Amino acid sequence: MIVNTPFADYYKTQQENLIGKTDFDICSTENAFNFQSTDNEIIKLRKRKSYQDVAEDQGELKWSETYKSPILNEHNEVIGIAGIARDITNRKRAEIALKFSEEKYKELVTMLPEMVFETDLQGNFTFFNLKAFETFGFSNEDFSVGIKLDDVLIPEDVERIREHLNRLVKRENIKGEKYTAITKSGRNFQS
Repeated sequence: MIVNTPFADYYKTQQENLIGKTDFDICSTENAFNFQSTDNEIIKLRKRKSYQDVAEDQGELKWSETYKSPILNEHNEVIGIAGIARDITNRKRAEIALKFSEEKYKELVTMLPEMVFETDLQGNFTFFNLKAFETFGFSNEDFSVGIKLDDVLIPEDVERIREHLNRLVKRENIKGEKYTAITKSGRNFQS
């Protein structure tokens, strides 16, 4: 094994202390067997492989991303494996925090007593909160099939809202507008 300084630092030792060592000399038996299994797969398939690992270090989770490739000689025989690993702990922590934040936001928006919804640029609804489902009378099945602006507004207001959405996309200011909405059962109301 030949390693660089960050690899040696990860194992809290010097580079020269790792020369000639195997995974079994520096890792837990479980990790060493996992690394050996991955290495054997790379040798057998003769293909590059990438994977992510998580390990506990002094009570904290640490993530790494590893890329390994076979090293071939002039006879196209595998004579070793080259690997690059990097610490992705900060990225993983940010992903977890973002997911938690999104879940909390979605939970909050879902329970609001006012209608909240999102559409894409084509006017297809991509999100309804509970109040929107209740007010319009649509089911989850209806939503899965697809609900469009055309389905919830009177025809005269569909073109008007599309114009307003186009202006919003262009970052133009528009004043608050009222539209006449239609429920699934055909009842009209101002929104």
